[in-house]
Amino acid sequence: KKKKIRSIAPSFKPLLQAEEDVSQFHSKFTHQTPVDSPDDSTLSESANQVFRGFTYIFKKINQWCK
Repeated sequence: KKKKIRSIAPSFKPLLQAEEDVSQFHSKFTHQTPVDSPDDSTLSESANQVFRGFTYIFKKINQWCK
C-alpha cells in the first residue's frame, strides 16, 4: 500500500527583521567583544593516526597570500 505524503503549513511564521536581530538576547552578551576559540593545534598521536596518508591543499591559497 502506497503512503501519501502531505505538506502541512506551519501555524506561525515569525517575521524576522534582519539576520542581525539580537532582540531576544540580553545586552550583557550582545555588547561583549567577540573572542576566538583557542587553537589547540597539537593533536595526540592517536588522533594523528586517523589522518595518516591524507593530504589537502587549499586551491585558492595563492589568492590569499597575495
